[in-house]
Amino acid sequence: MLNSIELLDRFEILEPENLALRHLRRCIVDKDVRSVFKVFQHFHSNDNIQLAETACLDLNAYAFFKLEENMFGSEDMPLLKKIIWQQNPWAIFTYLANQNVDPMIVKNIKGIMLLDKPKCLIKLLERQLPEDDLGLYFFTRLFYDSQTYDVRKIHECYKLFISKGIDIFGKDEKMFISMLNKVPLNVVKFCYRLYNKPWLDDIRKSMVLEDKIHYVWKVCEELLSPDIIKELKIASKNKFFGMKMKPVFNRYNGNNFYKLYQKATDSNAKDSVKITNALDMLGIVTGETNIINDVKGGLLYDNREALYNVVKYTSKDSLIDTLQRFESELPKVSLNDAFSRGQLFSKKWLVSKIKDLKLGTIILCAGWHGSLIYLFNREGIKFKQCFSFDMNPNCIKTSELLNKELVLKNWKFKATHADILKIDYNPCVFKTEKADGSTETKEIKPNTIINTSCEHIKNYDIWYNKLPKRKLIILQSNNYYEQKEHINCVKDIKEFKQSSPMSNILFEGTLNLGMYKRFMLIGKK
Repeated sequence: MLNSIELLDRFEILEPENLALRHLRRCIVDKDVRSVFKVFQHFHSNDNIQLAETACLDLNAYAFFKLEENMFGSEDMPLLKKIIWQQNPWAIFTYLANQNVDPMIVKNIKGIMLLDKPKCLIKLLERQLPEDDLGLYFFTRLFYDSQTYDVRKIHECYKLFISKGIDIFGKDEKMFISMLNKVPLNVVKFCYRLYNKPWLDDIRKSMVLEDKIHYVWKVCEELLSPDIIKELKIASKNKFFGMKMKPVFNRYNGNNFYKLYQKATDSNAKDSVKITNALDMLGIVTGETNIINDVKGGLLYDNREALYNVVKYTSKDSLIDTLQRFESELPKVSLNDAFSRGQLFSKKWLVSKIKDLKLGTIILCAGWHGSLIYLFNREGIKFKQCFSFDMNPNCIKTSELLNKELVLKNWKFKATHADILKIDYNPCVFKTEKADGSTETKEIKPNTIINTSCEHIKNYDIWYNKLPKRKLIILQSNNYYEQKEHINCVKDIKEFKQSSPMSNILFEGTLNLGMYKRFMLIGKK
């Protein structure tokens, strides 16, 4: 049985243009999760797959926010993005208002810090000071047109200002007049001098220093619920992905999509946990939860059945069903050699050279498991019938199982246990076993004779001399002397031609397979 790596490699050889298969092999062989996302991109014209890949594997929050927008469009998500990743102070106040955090305080902090509305500062002071506060009396009369005032109280206010060290008729007169003219910065300065509250000085600093959001956080922490502000502040300032995303995950706690993303990007989690959750998230994005479960089975647990299902998803080749049948019906039979890299490349090479030839009725000598004819059928090579002969009786059942589709078409393929040195070829008369165990005598006149195992043939010259003239002959051999079963190797194509003389050679060539070379002749005697 081909192991998972070999199985995927062989399918990639069979389908070199199938990029989905290529990515699947990388996923299983290299444990490359990114390749799973690439696989699904071949079957879904869905930008969300790329976004999910980037979000999970590159820890790209912007990709996640875009993905979330495309799939769910949660109202708060764009705000959290702007707060945490873009340091946008405007978004802070919109988000807090949506969370039902004291809306009037939120509105007034925003008013003074972002909109330069000094009246909003006075409203904040009203929440902090007693009703009979003289300073508050002064400011409400200054900013509220509907308020009447008592001159004596105003005089008391002036005395208060002076008692606080504000020289309104001397060095601080300019600031005082500017405050009376409602210039925002000087209103804030005056209030800070009067009340000496740190959050008032933070508002002043936000007006004159560059790091406005830093002071927005400080004022919000002082005047609003500290927990929600602290979490947002820490996230916006933190460099670590998990900490930055914490408010997002807490905001949508209990939602499976966000829960999966949190686990997929958890730096402290095991790789298997991150992979599982990233793939489950991909399942939600694509709607392909069943195949995602199979990917996990093949990738993480080397589950054979799951791997077969994934290969079926990426390839429409019926070979995968055939291999499953083999493992079910003939568990002790190994197709590893028949589907080795060398065998596949050699047979694909042959197929590529005969596409325009008329094959008619074929005799396949030393047909083994019949993988060549499987490839003929797969690649649409036209022929009338093929009769395969092999000395190994076990190969009859395996070759007919591999080519079951052709066997059921009135024996378009039929395998027979026979010694190719003991049969004649023009005509070829032989007995073959039927499905019910009885035998049937067949007489055929082949148009084409194929032997891709010439290196295995004892008394090769005797066999070759039995072949009729003017028939199409397709031969392969190799120089792989190291294999003890190879009793008839040739060192090169020249020696192969000498041992297999042809009057009309249609093709001759050498295929370098690394460990050895394969030689091929196509022609007529």
